[in-house]
Amino acid sequence: MRHLKSTKRLGRDTQHRVALRRNMAASLILDENEKVITTPQKAKHLRRFVEKLITLGKRNRAKDDTPREKAKQLSGFRQAVSLLQNEKAAKKIFGELAQRYENRPGGYTRILRMDKRRLGDAAEQVLFALIPADEPLLFKKGAPSSKPAPKTKEPATKEEPAQDAPEETPVAEATKAEEAPAEEATSEETPAESTKDALVETPAENAEDKPAEGDSDEKKPG
Repeated sequence: MRHLKSTKRLGRDTQHRVALRRNMAASLILDENEKVITTPQKAKHLRRFVEKLITLGKRNRAKDDTPREKAKQLSGFRQAVSLLQNEKAAKKIFGELAQRYENRPGGYTRILRMDKRRLGDAAEQVLFALIPADEPLLFKKGAPSSKPAPKTKEPATKEEPAQDAPEETPVAEATKAEEAPAEEATSEETPAESTKDALVETPAENAEDKPAEGDSDEKKPG
């Protein structure tokens, strides 16, 4: 099992794969139109190698004529030649390509799929090319992303505990206890007074209703 192995074998051993990568990179860089037609698997494998070479040329390109900058460029140039085994392609990387992509932070190549398949085995083909100098950047550093901001959950508000009623003081309890018997006493006295008034008023009302005894005798015939 090939665990943690990111390198594509492409159906070749190591020496054959390294030679294929060198030859295709040199063909891409030295081509008049800077384009090659290959399979998607080979193009993806080659893209990493070519872009690292261009970055190497940008970093080690001499900015002035000082001995230090010249030594830095010479060291990087020798490293590129050892990887490519092609001095002419290395010179183009440190000259034209490093100057073209000076202000571009990566992404120097593109892969375009082709409708036409390869004759013989009908394999899928792609156009692998270097992008021009005036190609706009798809993503700029520091640019705001178009994705919506993630929703943030609002913190749950804790319910405040109900305020307890103020405790009654012992003095208030004592006054309430004194008021309670007084109210009971007044409630007990009220029925007795009402009965007395009723008894007093009843004879007077009866006397008014009954006629006098003298009047009744006078009206009777003799």
